Amino acid sequence: DIFPTLADLVFKRFIPGCPKDIQASRNTDLCTDGHSFVPLLKDPHLNWKASAFSQINNWVSGDVGYSVRTPYFRYTRWVGRTGPAGGANWTDLQFEELYHHPNDWAAPECLWNNEVHNLIDSEAYRGMLAK
Repeated sequence: DIFPTLADLVFKRFIPGCPKDIQASRNTDLCTDGHSFVPLLKDPHLNWKASAFSQINNWVSGDVGYSVRTPYFRYTRWVGRTGPAGGANWTDLQFEELYHHPNDWAAPECLWNNEVHNLIDSEAYRGMLAK
């Protein structure tokens, strides 16, 4: 969301969304999957996204992690790559992480780390993961 926001603020330019079709996307000069925050800056009470998405590379293992973060949870799926510089290999699941932040605040170690208890194998959260 940073890129479309900066383009909106600095250049007063709207960046269109990327096509869903992979070939059409490859033939597009400029697009984004993000959204400009300018409307939210103008009206802080505006209803906005309930989650944030991110990607991180583990340069040691070569895996890539894809996360979704809500006010109360973070879920990350770590997958292998299709090659040294390849994309995500979704069939090569390495591991998953699920943290429920409000539950973890009671742990003393949460003064420095609020992601202590990985709940991925907890029966209580299986239904939520299916969503």
